[in-house]
Amino acid sequence: MKDQVETDAPDKEDTGSTDLIVLPEKTDLASYFHGTGGETEDQGIPQLMDMIEASLKGVTHDVSTAKGRKAAKSLARQVSSSKTVLEEVRKAITEEWRTKTNKVNAAGKIAVERLDALRDRIKGPAEEAEKQEAERVRQILLRMDAFDTNVLSAHDSSAELKAKIEQIEAIEVDSSFEEHEAEARVQKAAALDKYRSDLGIAEAREAQEAELEQLRREKAERDAKEAEEKAAKEREEQERAEKERREKEQREAAERAAKEAEEKAAREKAEAEERHRLQLAAAEARELEAVAAERQRIADEERAKAEAEAKRKADAEHRAKITAEIVAAITNLQPAGWEPLIDAMIDGKIPHVKVCL
Repeated sequence: MKDQVETDAPDKEDTGSTDLIVLPEKTDLASYFHGTGGETEDQGIPQLMDMIEASLKGVTHDVSTAKGRKAAKSLARQVSSSKTVLEEVRKAITEEWRTKTNKVNAAGKIAVERLDALRDRIKGPAEEAEKQEAERVRQILLRMDAFDTNVLSAHDSSAELKAKIEQIEAIEVDSSFEEHEAEARVQKAAALDKYRSDLGIAEAREAQEAELEQLRREKAERDAKEAEEKAAKEREEQERAEKERREKEQREAAERAAKEAEEKAAREKAEAEERHRLQLAAAEARELEAVAAERQRIADEERAKAEAEAKRKADAEHRAKITAEIVAAITNLQPAGWEPLIDAMIDGKIPHVKVCL
């Protein structure tokens, strides 16, 4: 392995003429990623970084000069180049490991798949036998579900309980229940005992309910009859009161009619006398109005004639004035013909004349 650092004494200014960072060969760099680099074969990347940083610790640059700035940039490029070299080695190692890992995984997958298949082939018959056994037991337990004592209770109807008892009695417990035969016999007997007891309670309850219903029905019938009799009595009282009310109203109506007839006769007599007096007054007023109207008509005719004559004179004077103004305007213009005269009319130079275009 080459020496890693070639540098002058500490605190010496870097002139850029010497490579201050010298890495091992690429073939040797791989050992640093494995932690077996260096002469002692126990150095890794952290130790390599320590050596590079130590080699540059005393290096300074006079950045106030162009030469110093150039040297600083050159050293920075050396650092970047070192990083690039290390990255290339790292990627090469990683790709090698990835290729080996893929091969190992592919081989492992083959082993897993074939061993899984072998395992399934060996245990398959046993699992199938277990499934068949579980299904056999399930079918027996399904038949025994008919002996469940929690399906119905004494609160259900007697018809439902009788049907359940008949269903249980129809099930014959025999060797087809296999190892559950004894248990099935016990459950069937317990179910029949329980549901027969529930049936007795339900029938007693239903009989009591039927008796209560009959009592309620009889009471309802009595209540209905009493209500009907009470309603009939009330109707009779209402009809009698209504008859008395109508008779009273008829008497009062007859009395009012007689009184109203007398009042009407007196009112009609007074009204007739008043009408006669008004007719005489109206005739006299009409005669006076006729005389006044005739006088007004004569006065209106004379006034209308005077107003018509005055209007006629005013119209004649106005037309004469308008005509004179139009003639004066045309005379002042002295048009050479009809066209100039028409243009003057259009331009509004002739008073009282308007041309609509």
